[in-house]
Amino acid sequence: MVRTPVRGGAVTVAVASGKGGVGKTTIAAGLASQLGLLRGDRVITLDANPDSPTLGLRMGGASKRTVADLSRALEAGRIQHQADLRAFISQAPDSRLEVLAGPLDPRTTEALGETDYLRVLDALRRFYDVVVADLGTGLLDPANKLLLLRACDQVVVVTQASLDGARIADFTLSWLGQHRGLRWLRERSVLVVNAARPDSPVNLERMVAHFRPKVRAVCRVRWDAYLAAGDRFAWEDLGRAIREDYLELAAIVAAGFARGSTTRGVER
Repeated sequence: MVRTPVRGGAVTVAVASGKGGVGKTTIAAGLASQLGLLRGDRVITLDANPDSPTLGLRMGGASKRTVADLSRALEAGRIQHQADLRAFISQAPDSRLEVLAGPLDPRTTEALGETDYLRVLDALRRFYDVVVADLGTGLLDPANKLLLLRACDQVVVVTQASLDGARIADFTLSWLGQHRGLRWLRERSVLVVNAARPDSPVNLERMVAHFRPKVRAVCRVRWDAYLAAGDRFAWEDLGRAIREDYLELAAIVAAGFARGSTTRGVER
């Protein structure tokens, strides 16, 4: 299932949450890494989080260039071939996954607008088959508005096993459903209950049962001591159980690739 071919052009998977601290970036890293390890096509992960763009650091990439640098190069017409992207893209040390980091300078992040993300995403979809984008928590941020409302094929909504996390996940799904023409996107969403533990004060079975009719699938990713520390995402340091969780998540997301890209491309 993880190797399900992409149909109809590149697909964009947005990893989203309306609440910080739920492990959204960790889920984006794990999902994209598993796709990069097991698929034979071109997979890249994009840090589109204007609030806390730490995906590049979590993936251990060495490139100092960011989304902002690539946007300026594209505007100047300096990117014509995939080889031209090499200066802006890093590769995770333990997978084939390529990473485009976000700027850690708040002034640069604040200056990024929808046009910048539009320009970058258009280029990535030309040269890659799968783009996994880690979004910020503000649903009205420029990157979120672009990816969720105009250029996304699937959404992975991340929450934790808590009452407030469940409420925010409900809000995020309702927000998608309220926008004209986006009901299909909510129905194709995958909900991830992250850092699930047997001793959780929330009844996980009831939580899963609540969300199952609202989305395409619900996945649980178990709590992991190594990931909880917030260090570099490295497969060799993950336990077998959580690797299986990420394999299941990647398989469910990739199974949706058989339906093909449902967007009409990224239009200027």
